[in-house]
Amino acid sequence: MWAGDLPVKEVQDGTINIADVVELAKAFNKVSTDTGFLTCADFNSDNSINMSDVIILAKNFNKTSAGYPAIN
Repeated sequence: MWAGDLPVKEVQDGTINIADVVELAKAFNKVSTDTGFLTCADFNSDNSINMSDVIILAKNFNKTSAGYPAIN
């Protein structure tokens, strides 16, 4: 899935939407040593959930798994 589809109640829906924004907001401003840090929301793997991750999600907002490029 494009970066941004977070599991909600342990399920990914294949769409980057407001549910993913809410999950990201719950972990926002956390670092890897904090309770509530979500590794899956650290899209750039810098060990913190910050604006960089929000921007990555925003770039992919409304994308679905159906939008993957075709592999020939």
